[in-house]
Amino acid sequence: MDDFGSASRLTKSARPLLDFGWTYDGRHLLFSDDTSGEENHRIWAITHDTADAYMLTPENGDAARRRAISPDRPDTIVAGLNDRDAAWHDAWTIDLASGRDRVFENRGGTASECSTMPCRSVYWDARTRIRAVHRSTVTMPA
Repeated sequence: MDDFGSASRLTKSARPLLDFGWTYDGRHLLFSDDTSGEENHRIWAITHDTADAYMLTPENGDAARRRAISPDRPDTIVAGLNDRDAAWHDAWTIDLASGRDRVFENRGGTASECSTMPCRSVYWDARTRIRAVHRSTVTMPA
């Protein structure tokens, strides 16, 4: 865009966005917002053609985090969602058109979301498929 004066706002969030970015095909802008200030972010998509926003994750007090996107699967994202257990984010694939499927049930946390061990790390390939899950057996000092 050369004329920033003609730009228009796409999101309606009153609070700062946690994260945002385009899908690889440029058809959707993805962003996370938290309207209540309780860190229960939801993931939204906005279509490039119509600027219509729609929620990809539930609005029921669960926290969602965008984890991975792939150029090989531009209509699918991987997200972490703590709908089963508030302490841990399970991994979900979310089809931008049709919904979501749980792909990994986290029974011990991920390395980015816990401060004590044991923790699990989930590793994705370029097609957003789980390739490895790591669980540490080391206990961190308090």
